[in-house]
Amino acid sequence: MLWQQRAKRPDSQIRHQLDASLMSLLGDAECWKESSKPRDRSILAVRLAHAVMHCSEGPWLRTDFDKKQIFFFREHGAQHPDVGRPLFALDFTHPQTTVDEDDNLFSVHSNPTILSLGILLLEINDGIKIEDHWAPEDLIDGLIPNESTNLTTALRLLKKLDGKLVIRSQKAVRACLEWDRFNDGREDEDFVKRMYELIVEPLEDVLQHSWDVTPGQLGFDGIHTSREAGSGAT
Repeated sequence: MLWQQRAKRPDSQIRHQLDASLMSLLGDAECWKESSKPRDRSILAVRLAHAVMHCSEGPWLRTDFDKKQIFFFREHGAQHPDVGRPLFALDFTHPQTTVDEDDNLFSVHSNPTILSLGILLLEINDGIKIEDHWAPEDLIDGLIPNESTNLTTALRLLKKLDGKLVIRSQKAVRACLEWDRFNDGREDEDFVKRMYELIVEPLEDVLQHSWDVTPGQLGFDGIHTSREAGSGAT
C-alpha cells in the first residue's frame, strides 16, 4: 500500500526545485565533471546498487532501467544538482512482462537489471553514455544495436579502465557484467545476500575507505551486518 504523507521538515520539501536527469548530465561532459566530484559518484554508485538489490525482484524497477529514469534535484540558486541523492522515475502503467525460462536460457545475461546497473556504474564513473562508445562490430550491419550491444561495449570499456578504476569498484562492475560466471553454482542462495557480497559491499568499501562515508551515513545502517557476522541481509 502506498500513501502520501506531508513533509514535516522544511528541508524535506521539494517544491520550487528543478530536476535534471542523469541522461542530460552525462550528455554534457563539462557539466558532469563540475556537478559530480569523485565522492559524489561513489555515493551515487552505492545508492544505485542498494536500489537494485532491494527493488529488482519486485515491480519497482524495470529490467531495462537506465540513465533516462534517474533524476536529481537542483534547488533554486544552486548551480548543480545534488548527484548524491538520485530519484527514480517509476512507471506502473506498463507492467513488466514475464520472461519465459526457455528464452532466458539463450539470453546474453540472466539478470538484465544487474546488467543495467553495471552499465550505469561505468557511465557515472567515466562520465560517458555507453551508446556513444558502440563500435560497428557491436551492431547489426554496423548500424542497429542488438541485445548484446551494451554488454560487449561495457566489457570493452571495463578492460580499458584496468589500472585506472579502483579495484573494488572494478570488481563490482565486473560482477554486474559477468553475473552468470560470478554466480556459478550459487543459484539457490539468497539473491540479496549474493548481490550484497559481490556488488554492494565492494562499492561500500570504496566509499568508506576513500571518503570516510559509511553506509549508515547514507541511511543504510542496520540493513547488513559486518562482514565478520556473515549473515547477509537482516
